[in-house]
Amino acid sequence: MERGETPRNTPIFYGWWIVLVAFICHAVNTGMIFYAWGVFFRPLAEAFGGHAPVASGFSVLQFAAAGYSLLVGRAVDRHGARPVEIVGALVRQLATCRWVHDHHNVLITGMTGTGKSYLACALAQQACRRGYRALCRRVPRLYEELTLAHADGGYIRLLARFARVDVLVIE
Repeated sequence: MERGETPRNTPIFYGWWIVLVAFICHAVNTGMIFYAWGVFFRPLAEAFGGHAPVASGFSVLQFAAAGYSLLVGRAVDRHGARPVEIVGALVRQLATCRWVHDHHNVLITGMTGTGKSYLACALAQQACRRGYRALCRRVPRLYEELTLAHADGGYIRLLARFARVDVLVIE
């Protein structure tokens, strides 16, 4: 090849194939969402008293998905795909409630305002949907209940009530 001459059969960079596939998947997904949404719009509008609440809810979900995708993209850029996949797989596994069936504990730790209580309540709600019993208590109220039960002689009954619960969320 001479200087200044461009190669004729250069392969396309594989990253562009990924962009193309992502674009096609996004276009198909968006089309499916809008067409599927149209089937449910009228019954939802009748149930919620008009088109405005339903359209507003759909818009909020779209904005939430956009914000979520930005956060996931940032996490993938910063940490790589593997940790993000592991977190997703962990959340999916917790949503099956196998940990409740196997009598395992879940301990959620983190900084203030990172969604620990939200995640714990979501797991408890999922357990309720699967037929398990759940109870959520904040630590001050739990301490107060234990203190009162100990004072009036109902401590054993209170512990037995807690033992009958499948999921106990202490926040």
